This record gives sequence, structure tokens and C-alpha cells, in this order.
Amino acid sequence: VGISVWMSAFKVDTGITIQRVLGSGNIILLGTSLLRHIPSLVVGSLLYILGPRSPFFLIGLIAATVVLAYSLMALTETSLEEAQGMGLFWKKEEVMMTPTTDEQKSWGPPQAFGLWSPSVIKNISWPAFANGLSDAIAMSLIYLLRCSLHAAALKKNLANVKANCKTNGESFQRNAALSESDMAKSSQQILVQMPKVNKSTEKSEANNDTEQMNGSVVSAKARKPKDVLEILMDYANGLFVLSFSGGFAVLPAIALGGIFSKFGAESKSPQYTAVLLLFGCYLSDFELVSYVPKCTFSSLLVLAAIDLVHSWFMKSFQKSVDVFEWFVVPFIVVAGLTTGMLESVGMGIAASTLIFVHSFHQAGVVKFLANGLTVRSTIERNCEDNEWLDQNADLIQVLVLQNYLFFGNATSCLNYISSMFDDDEANGSDVDLPPVPKYIIIDMSIVTGIDTSAVDVLVEISSLCSSHKCQLIFAGVPRFVRPALMAGGGKTSRV
Repeated sequence: VGISVWMSAFKVDTGITIQRVLGSGNIILLGTSLLRHIPSLVVGSLLYILGPRSPFFLIGLIAATVVLAYSLMALTETSLEEAQGMGLFWKKEEVMMTPTTDEQKSWGPPQAFGLWSPSVIKNISWPAFANGLSDAIAMSLIYLLRCSLHAAALKKNLANVKANCKTNGESFQRNAALSESDMAKSSQQILVQMPKVNKSTEKSEANNDTEQMNGSVVSAKARKPKDVLEILMDYANGLFVLSFSGGFAVLPAIALGGIFSKFGAESKSPQYTAVLLLFGCYLSDFELVSYVPKCTFSSLLVLAAIDLVHSWFMKSFQKSVDVFEWFVVPFIVVAGLTTGMLESVGMGIAASTLIFVHSFHQAGVVKFLANGLTVRSTIERNCEDNEWLDQNADLIQVLVLQNYLFFGNATSCLNYISSMFDDDEANGSDVDLPPVPKYIIIDMSIVTGIDTSAVDVLVEISSLCSSHKCQLIFAGVPRFVRPALMAGGGKTSRV
């Protein structure tokens, strides 16, 4: 998303995409495009560095882009129409919502909730719709993945929010108590100098002040953070109304939430101000946008791109224990620029799956190995049985399996059990190997799942044991694993 936002900023400044500039091979076009884009890069970088320190830096830098643009126009005696012709400003017909020509009426954006009118549906260019469908599906997948993380992030931060609210409530109560004691002291000093007043009036005023103070404290105590589900529902309702009304894509707005928080825009006043500005643009049919230089908008996009790339690209590299796992991120970026958004998401999921399988295979499926000599039941036996077990208990092998069973890790289990039936003479080794087991117990009590390929491997293990006259017993099989083993040919007496 950060790379896409930067590409949008480049297109705002130059009017063409970065892929078209790089693919043209025209050095002059490349130099001209970079020259137009450099001011946005500079202002966006300054916004990223100075913006979190104070909101005034953000407002001042944005205003400076407008002032400098008009100052240069005044020095070079360039009119607004000429600047618009050079692509430094948007033309009115490019930003105004009301279509002025029949061509604009056919492909222009609809009014709010106008997407559902029959006239708009009739004029939809279905080839263009099909051309952008892959990117829309890719964005939907990314949005689905992000939403799956929001609940976990909110639940993780809920304790911090409650702690902050509790701390704020305690500090409010302390301040209220201090202010109440100060008021009492000051009232005693005033009563010494002031003449006597009616006691009933003084008592009623004091009671009113006390009630107001107690009410403030009670409201501070009662102010609790919302539940995670309530926050997500409010979040989802707003996004649903936005999408249903034919609004803009909501994914960049979600991605920029952290940037807004860094610049102090999480309070109500900046959000209400933004709504009022948008309402003013709407009343002017967005004609006001044509008086603002493109550099002002593109610098904000550059700011968002820098923050997103730093947060999700650079910081993820610093947090990664395995660098090989981090390389999925640049792989997705390169694939998105070369093949397409949807294809890059698919290749990224495939690469992440391969890395997961590799890591899972390295973790191993066998958690614990034992035999009858090291593991004994709690059943009381006589001396003869204990002596027999001391001599023959190594004929019983115990394997405790863990995690999810699939073909990769189940094959390693098969190889290990196969090694139990190796013959000393066949190997030609002077080292004494354990005797060939007569009983193999596979404990699956902490297995989280199994796939069909792993069931086939377990069936192969059962056949191997049968060929060597060894009895295979599955212990602690979970309920969701038992049907798969039974379907693979496992016997009820052994499961």
C-alpha cells in the first residue's frame, strides 16, 4: 500500500505512471518527471520528520507549498490558467463533480448513492470493470487480512487503554480533591475579610458545588473504554456506509490511521475540521481544489508512503529473526509492480506458505521418545513382572507426536520408525543397536490436526509394523483425528 500511495503521488505530479516513465526509455521524460516530483519528496520528508513534533509544522509546511507556488507564479508572471495548462494545478473540469459535457456524463463519477440508479448501471463500461476487477479482489484480500489483525490488536491494547483510563481517573480525583481543599482554604481566608452572609444560602451553594464535584468524579469513574466488539462494529458500520454510498476506497484510510495518530489527529477537533473542509469543497462542487497546487496533495501522499514503508518494511526487517522470512515483503512489492496486485498477493501467500512449511518441518513432529525402561505405568506389579520388564521393556517404543501432521513431518516419523527395524548385520556396524520393537505406541494427545497425506503415511507405518510382527497402538487420539485414522484403515482396537 505504501508503494502504491507513492506511485499515486508520482502520477499526481507528472500526470503519468512511474511504469510508463521507466518503460519509455526517454531520458528527457525521466528527468522532467523527477524534477516535478522532487518538491513533493522534499516537503513529504519534512512533514514526516517535523510533523510529529507539533501540528503547527504540518499546517505551516502545507501552507508554505501554496504560498511558494503562487509566489513563483507572481515572479514569473504565470497565470493560473497557464499553470493549469502545465499540469501544476488541476483544471476545474478535472475536479468538479458536475459533468459539463455528454462524454463526462457517460463516464464521470456518480453523485452520492447514485451508483445504484439504473441510468448509472446502464452506462457502466463492463470491459473497464473487468480490467479493474483483479485489483479490487486483491485489495479485498488485503483488507480481509488487515481486519483479521484488528481484533487481536484491539484486544491486546485494551488492557493498556483501561490502565490509562484508570490512571486518568485517579489523577482527576486527586486534582479534584486538591482543588476542593484549596477552595476550602481560600474560602476560609475570604470569610475572615468578608462580612457575614446568610448561613442557609452559604450551605445551599456549598452543597451545589459538592454535588457538581462529585458528579464530575462519578462521570470520570463511569467513563470506560468500549469493548473490542463495539469498536469493531462502529468501525465496520462507518466503512459500510462509505462503501454503500459509492465513496472512495477505504483501504488507504485504514492504513493511514497510525499517521493520523502520530500527528495528533485522533481528537475530535481535527476530525470535525476535516469534515467541514470536505463539506465546503462539496458545496463549491470541488472547484476549490483547482486553486491548490498539486504539490500540496502529492506531498501528503509522499508523507503517507514514507510512514507506511518505514513501519511495514524497515521496522519489520528490524523485528525479523529470520531474514529469509522478511524477503517475502520485497518479493510481493516487486511482483506487484511487474505482474499485478492480485497476482502478487497470490504469490506472496504461496511464498509465506512454503516458509511456514519449512519452519514447521524444522520444528519436528516428535516431541518425546521413550521406551518401556524409562516409562512405566502406575499399575502395581509383582516382582516377577517387574524383573521381566527390566529385561524386555526396551521392546516397547513410545513416540509422543505434536503439532499438525502433514506429509513433510509425518515422513520423518516414518523414517525414524523404519530405522528401528534395521538389522545389525545388514548395516555392518559394530555398535549394538536396540532390539527390534514388538510394540510401538504413538501418543497423539497434543496433535492439533492431520491431513490426508499424513494419514497415508500412518497407514504405511502400520503396514511396516505388521510386516515385522510389531503391534502398532495409537494412544490419546483426539476426536477430530479419530475419523481420519479410521477412514485410512485404522482398527478401532488400536486407536
